[in-house]
Amino acid sequence: MKKLFFLLILSLLSAQSFARSCPDGSEPEKSFSTDASYYEFKCSSDSKNNSEGFNSLHTLLRQESSIIRFGTQANINMVTLGPKDGGYPKYPPYDGKNSLNIQMPLMTSVLAPLDLEFIGYKNRNAVMRDQMRPFDDLELCFKSINDKDINLVMCIYHLHSSPLLPDLFKNNKCDVRPDWNIGDKNVAKAGLIYYSYNTNKYPYSEISDSCGAKLGNVYKRGEVIGYSGTVGNNPHVGFRFKVLGKEPNPLTKKGKYENIYLHWVQPSVFFKWKCFDPNTDFDSDVLAYPFNCKLI
Repeated sequence: MKKLFFLLILSLLSAQSFARSCPDGSEPEKSFSTDASYYEFKCSSDSKNNSEGFNSLHTLLRQESSIIRFGTQANINMVTLGPKDGGYPKYPPYDGKNSLNIQMPLMTSVLAPLDLEFIGYKNRNAVMRDQMRPFDDLELCFKSINDKDINLVMCIYHLHSSPLLPDLFKNNKCDVRPDWNIGDKNVAKAGLIYYSYNTNKYPYSEISDSCGAKLGNVYKRGEVIGYSGTVGNNPHVGFRFKVLGKEPNPLTKKGKYENIYLHWVQPSVFFKWKCFDPNTDFDSDVLAYPFNCKLI
């Protein structure tokens, strides 16, 4: 019994010493495993395919002086899988916020962080909302397609435009509304859109879609899927992710299009991130930063 106790203490000390430092003197990254069932401590030098290390831009992205940076993160009350606190910056999120804002200059190319299938969109772009002019609010939704990757859905919003909607701004049914507050009953929309507590599926016809969307098309990691918009003088894009977990999401309302095992996560700390390069191999649980890292 004493020997078993001694071995247990020894293993704990070894784990703690590993968690303190890496061979290069840096601290290891603490993250969830792929299925979010346990913590992992990894050094950036552990990956043979990644000389920069995971989350290598996170320090810069948390600095207000950076041209591209993290903004308001998801409300911790909405996060039901993985770590809740996204760290700095600590801008207070509104109730129900389930996304990470990334500040970036207007019309910055937004890249697919992994291979994705286009499954829905909603064009809520408007000339104004209250005192904010303009109010860019195009939203696109996707789902992961590779079994080896994390099973997730991703929606991005506050886009200005997207190459995935070739008829955007070309007809009255897929244009900018005068005021966001008039409601979205008649806005152009199709396919699946994931809201805070429920999911809607809107009618879609490839032949008659007013924005020219091709739902079901697949976009590879690193492809341009949109261009960033602005809300007044605050240019940014919102990124929200739902990840498949083992337990039901207590916040999800049961419905026809719901998967109660999909959970909102805190994107900046739930995933491992790495700069996209077409010659770089990505592990199944690593996402590409959704912008060109050379811009920073």
